[in-house]
Amino acid sequence: MRKEFIAEIIGTFILVFFGCGSVAVDVISGAHLGLFQVAIVWGIAVNLAIYMVGSISGAHLNPAITIAMAIFRPKKFPAKKILPYILAQLVGAVIAGLVLYGLFSKTLISLKLQIIL
Repeated sequence: MRKEFIAEIIGTFILVFFGCGSVAVDVISGAHLGLFQVAIVWGIAVNLAIYMVGSISGAHLNPAITIAMAIFRPKKFPAKKILPYILAQLVGAVIAGLVLYGLFSKTLISLKLQIIL
């Protein structure tokens, strides 16, 4: 169970870090050529996360998937795993958000000041 917990943290981190990071880079850089570049990075992030942790935890990476698996596949995914999986997903997403904030906070603050001035 511990490996699955850590795998869900890592998988969700990868998904949020690369996915939301691509949106942040697109918005901050002003390179709005379309949604293709953001969509392709999200797709790569999903694939990378699934390939990295799929064999360990099933790569749910989303509380909705976790709940659906418990409802529709109770033999493969027992209900007792729901809360640990959701907690792991929240931890991974929050850590990714904090890392992204750390990376982009100075840029965001300077952009906000430029808009005000």
